[in-house]
Amino acid sequence: MRAKIISNGQSIAYRAEGAGSPIVLIHGWAQSADEWWTRGYGAVLATGHRVIAIDALGHGGSDRPHEPGAYAPKQSAAHVLAVMDAEDADRAGVWGYSLGALIAAEVAVGHPERASWVVCAAQGPARDEAPSQAGQRGAAAMVTSPESLAGVLGFLGADAAFIADAVVRNDPLALSAAMAGLVADYPAVAGCGVPSLFYLGDAERPYRPEELALAAEGKTTLAVMSGADHVATFNRAEDALAIVLPFIAAQESGVRA
Repeated sequence: MRAKIISNGQSIAYRAEGAGSPIVLIHGWAQSADEWWTRGYGAVLATGHRVIAIDALGHGGSDRPHEPGAYAPKQSAAHVLAVMDAEDADRAGVWGYSLGALIAAEVAVGHPERASWVVCAAQGPARDEAPSQAGQRGAAAMVTSPESLAGVLGFLGADAAFIADAVVRNDPLALSAAMAGLVADYPAVAGCGVPSLFYLGDAERPYRPEELALAAEGKTTLAVMSGADHVATFNRAEDALAIVLPFIAAQESGVRA
């Protein structure tokens, strides 16, 4: 089922399938909700859950403003809550990838009563803030045309087929604004009271000592996808599901993973 709602004056599109306890999925930059089905996540998760995959503002069928302020983290989280309200989901597990993980984290930290658990893919629980933000702003500033969008996606490791599709279906200026607008201190998910799982590809970066300390203290669960870079942590759905499904099952059974 495809649907749209209005949240704070913006049209937000989403896709919902299946029945059971709800899971909200938030895609990465230049993707859309349908990517969760294209890569194989949706069908698996929908066998026992209500899967609600959101087209983040600036992407897919949602509105595409060109002002970075429209994409501020708190506002992006509010769009997620509005979709949950439309689906009568008082609480849901929230799983975000890359830029979507930043939104998922904002939901968990700002509205812990609405998140049963949170999974952040291709992100760790602590970023090296200044370099991360500078890099994100720099990449955002580069995206001004279809050609420059293709160049940034290629630099990030996207394959040729994805790049060709993304250039056709996206508005580069909206994507630039989305990336710039979501530059913020990474929300402190670990320890916020919502069970959390973070996973990275070992070809992306190792976990930092402070992140390992959070896991040792029992404040979050960390996992590694072997041989995966940033893009592969999403594209390799079978490996990602092998990491996340046991975590979900543990939360739903009331036992920490």
